[in-house]
Amino acid sequence: MKVYLRLTQNLNISIASPLKFSAVPEDMRTKDIEAGCPVVLQCVVSDPGACVYWYKEEMQLTADSGLEMLSDGNARTLIIQSAELHHSGLYRCTTQDDAIEFQVEIKGDFALLLLHLLFFVTPATLSRCH
Repeated sequence: MKVYLRLTQNLNISIASPLKFSAVPEDMRTKDIEAGCPVVLQCVVSDPGACVYWYKEEMQLTADSGLEMLSDGNARTLIIQSAELHHSGLYRCTTQDDAIEFQVEIKGDFALLLLHLLFFVTPATLSRCH
């Protein structure tokens, strides 16, 4: 009498499609904002559970005072509550497979900036900058 042994294994493979952002029109990716006003950048990702990261230039952003990162369904939003001149720059909303870029230009009142420099920047501050 011959005895045969049969081994079977099941293998389930799930293939996820690449994470993609919905297209954002060019005029929505270029922001000219007055200093003191809020900046709102939004991207929409294909998977509501996707990890999305925000960058300014090459630095990853984290939520801190004056900066919010919101996730609502597929939408990811970066909010700067009160824009300052240093908030100008290139911002990126990224996943592992895709990225969208936003160019932000903060417009300031040159007269106010000059007053700030004249009255709040002391000679001691200037000497530390050299």
